[in-house]
Amino acid sequence: MNQLKNQVQLPPNRLENLQVKEIQFRMGINSITGSALQGIQKGFQGMRRLASEVAGTQQTNRAKPTDLSRAMVELKQHANQTKAQVKTLKTANDMLGTLFDERV
Repeated sequence: MNQLKNQVQLPPNRLENLQVKEIQFRMGINSITGSALQGIQKGFQGMRRLASEVAGTQQTNRAKPTDLSRAMVELKQHANQTKAQVKTLKTANDMLGTLFDERV
């Protein structure tokens, strides 16, 4: 087995190109992961803000139906945004797992 590994060595420039591509891939994954986590955080912040707004209007009984409708629509938008970012994060994780599977 070791003989086979020694025989199938890549030229140094080819090996460097592969290493550079791997670093670029990992940087891309980190960028995607960071953006996804930031999107998840913003989605949760929006949902918390809207939940507090809805709770506050229910306590004062001065809520206009349009205010509650707007808040509920925005709440759904934030939930959808968060779900999309979770899917992005999962895809990045799967891609990184695939990379590690191929390297091993």
